[in-house]
Amino acid sequence: MPVTYRPLTRSDLPALAAAFGDWIRRTNVMHFEPDSCTLGAFGGETPVGYISTYPKAMPGLNRMEAYIDVIGVAETYRRQGIAAAMLTATENWARAQGCRRIRAWSTVDKTEAIAMWRALGFCLHPVYSGRPGRRRLSGYDVTKRLKVRGNK
Repeated sequence: MPVTYRPLTRSDLPALAAAFGDWIRRTNVMHFEPDSCTLGAFGGETPVGYISTYPKAMPGLNRMEAYIDVIGVAETYRRQGIAAAMLTATENWARAQGCRRIRAWSTVDKTEAIAMWRALGFCLHPVYSGRPGRRRLSGYDVTKRLKVRGNK
């Protein structure tokens, strides 16, 4: 069955919760504000992927960035280019908004996503937590500079 993509709305939350867990309804990671970008991938009527991104100010720089609050693909649909397609659409949206970079956070246990982030031109910066001298890796700040008009 071919995968189709479309913007998500609040009315899609029950189907997303059924496919990915009720956490998706209980948390504030899905953004439906007019200036956000929330997309879904569907196998027929069933959601098989999602991404939700919103613009935010880059502190002290008078510039905007796009922040990917959540991205996911159903396990049986992984490694088929679904996340890459949603990220490409999201990057295009971010450029159109004038965002200078697109950013996400990835927990350290999402090692299967590292190759995808790198292949799509993102940089990964390790982020540590814990006490000084006893830091442990908690995850990665995932960032990509976007070329927009006036930004060479």
